Amino acid sequence: MKRSFSNTIHNDPGSTSSSSLSSNDSNHKRCKYCSSGSSNSPTKENKNIYYGELIVIGYNGKLPIGNCGKLRSKFELKKRKTANALKPCVKYTSKAEMDKEIYDHSHYCIRYGNYGAVTYEFDDDMDMYQIGRACDDCIDFQVLDTVPGAETALEQTALTHSTVSRYAARIVCSRHPPYRARLLAGAFDHSRNIILGNEACTKKVSDSSDIDGFTRNGVLLLHPKNGFTAGSVPVWREISVCGNVYKVLPSRGVYESEQLRTEIINESNILTDGCLIDLCGVTLMWRSGYGKDEPPTKFVLDRVKLQVSEMHDAQRFQPSPSIPTVSGSKPGDKTMMFVNTECGHIQGHFTWNPNYNQKSLEEKMKSCLHCKINGPFVPVRFGLEPLVHQDFSSPTHVFSPCGHAVAEQTARYWANITIPRGSKGFKSVCPFCAVTLLGYGFVRMIFVDQTPSKNN
Repeated sequence: MKRSFSNTIHNDPGSTSSSSLSSNDSNHKRCKYCSSGSSNSPTKENKNIYYGELIVIGYNGKLPIGNCGKLRSKFELKKRKTANALKPCVKYTSKAEMDKEIYDHSHYCIRYGNYGAVTYEFDDDMDMYQIGRACDDCIDFQVLDTVPGAETALEQTALTHSTVSRYAARIVCSRHPPYRARLLAGAFDHSRNIILGNEACTKKVSDSSDIDGFTRNGVLLLHPKNGFTAGSVPVWREISVCGNVYKVLPSRGVYESEQLRTEIINESNILTDGCLIDLCGVTLMWRSGYGKDEPPTKFVLDRVKLQVSEMHDAQRFQPSPSIPTVSGSKPGDKTMMFVNTECGHIQGHFTWNPNYNQKSLEEKMKSCLHCKINGPFVPVRFGLEPLVHQDFSSPTHVFSPCGHAVAEQTARYWANITIPRGSKGFKSVCPFCAVTLLGYGFVRMIFVDQTPSKNN
């Protein structure tokens, strides 16, 4: 038995194709960590149509192994030369028909266990981008598990087991104004299929004749109610293969057979500026096309660093600080500002040891030189990824315990955002290194000639 879909469903998935993505790096070299990822350049008329950008949370401007090909810390979505998205075409319910469609690689198909299979046809009004751990040609944006605090390629690739799906999710974007982007779970593999088990499927309450499904570890979406602002109210939801919105289960990745789940009708899978996408092991941030014009340039970040340097110079009996530039120069054997992230006092300058960040938190605990409070003793480092900043005034606070310096509004925003960790936990993390925040999450930097305020 088969059923035709006559109308285009706006939140239906896109399709797979060779990536026509756009990146800040024009040098796409093949390396051992990813595929070449060379992409088709957009035509002249499509060149300026910018949907948005995805940023991997936990990396300060680039991956420890470097940005190369499809594997990078951020990824721009621009209008493709040719539309490649899909819309549902025919639904099959008999097992013989389902098996036939799955093994027919001439078209795209999603199989919902033993409940049915749906074939898809191309949609000329949408573009599609696929995300996953696989380095296949059908994946546009390759992601690896985020390792908190990783600064070298060895640390980044030290995990022996990954929880990120090889074909995790896809984003479909309308080729016409207002160029809305939507998130859907799962991605089509090299055989043009998405195959779900019975335990990952559900019958929709709103329509008993229809079905929906989920990936094994789930695709979660945090939809800030007020956008990327300090007053946002974060609510995590699970997104299905069809793009519908559901409540998050108590334990992630655990599904009961033939479960009945209630869809949240009044919420959508549309990506708005500041949305977070969690793929169970890596978290991405979506900045829409209009939101990207707000972040600071590298020149502004360098100027902000200079202001902090001048504040530090004003202290008595202190040498001038040596702060690495935005271009990424490493401290080497120079001296750097250190801070106690428990009290916030700037501790002066100490010789930088390249192996210092590899020490455990207990090894970094020292007594403050000014107030004698025992706390993490870490170098002051700056957040170099512009798209995760809330405001761009001089950095006055540092995240605890990592020491990344940001403005107060940015510190408060990320300290109030919880990101999934493991199958059940949610924790606040530093957006620049993914280290779990302690206490209030941040502390105000206090120079020796300043009087601390009552607020953090």
